[in-house]
Amino acid sequence: MGLPARAVTTRRRHTEAGLRKPDEKEGDGPVIRSNYFDLAMIMGTGFPPFRGGLLRYADSLGLPHVVARLEALAASAGPRYKPNEPLRRVAAGNGTFYQTWSR
Repeated sequence: MGLPARAVTTRRRHTEAGLRKPDEKEGDGPVIRSNYFDLAMIMGTGFPPFRGGLLRYADSLGLPHVVARLEALAASAGPRYKPNEPLRRVAAGNGTFYQTWSR
């Protein structure tokens, strides 16, 4: 059956808004905090709760590792997987999602 086109467009817009990082459109920081995003991923998509959420899991892997994996994926599967500049900056400083985007 699927969702009506309007629901898909709305869901896509909300997802994109939630993934904004500093220096992208908003300027003041993300639209949503890391812990809220993780809760939404667990409750909304079924991401394994024992991992703590998608961003907590990425933090446990290390953002430099995540950026390297995304760059490899972009090289093989296309530019849509290329990591954005704010993520690259945080990874270069060995930061985490929870340190940077949980104000």
